[in-house]
Amino acid sequence: GAACARELAHKASGGLILVDRDERRLSAAADAIGHAPERVSTLAFDIADSARWDQAQDFIADQYGRLDWALMNTGGGGEANFAATRLALRAAMALMRANTHGGAIVLTGEAARGAARAGLSRLTRLAAKEGAPDRIRVNAIGLAETGTPHDAPIAQDLARLIVTLLAATATITGVTLVADGADTL
Repeated sequence: GAACARELAHKASGGLILVDRDERRLSAAADAIGHAPERVSTLAFDIADSARWDQAQDFIADQYGRLDWALMNTGGGGEANFAATRLALRAAMALMRANTHGGAIVLTGEAARGAARAGLSRLTRLAAKEGAPDRIRVNAIGLAETGTPHDAPIAQDLARLIVTLLAATATITGVTLVADGADTL
C-alpha cells in the first residue's frame, strides 16, 4: 500500500487519502511520499468497522469534495478481508456516484490461488456491474504470495497495471488480473 501511495502521489493533484488501522505506519507512509500532492490525509481505523467507513466517507466529501479513484489493498482473501473490502467499496462508490465522470477503483490482495482468486473475481464483477450505470470502473489485481523470486518484476508490473486501470481514458472494468510471475500456472 505504501509503495503504491508513493507511486500514485504525483497523479493525485487534488489530494491523497491513506487509510490503515496502524497510525504509525500511515504517518511513515505519508512522510515517505517524495512528491506529495497539496494535501495528504491519513485516516487510522479498523477497515472492518462500517461506522468508521461512514465517517471516512463524510470526511472525504467535506474535505475533498469528491473521490475520483481508489486503490484498495486489503490483503489476503479471507472472509474478514472481503467484508472490509465490501465496506470500502460501498464508501468509495457512494462518493464516486456524485461525479459526472464516475471514477475508478482497483482492488489488490494476495488472491492468486483457488477460492481466494474466485472470491476476488466475483466481488470485482459484482461491484463493476453495480457501478457501470454511474461510470464507475472496478478492477482487481490478484498478487502472488510475497517472497517469490519474481517480486521485483511483479512490483513493476503491478505499478504499471494500477496506473493503467485508474487512468481516466481506460475502459476496462470487471476484470481480475493476476501478477504472479507465472507462479500459479
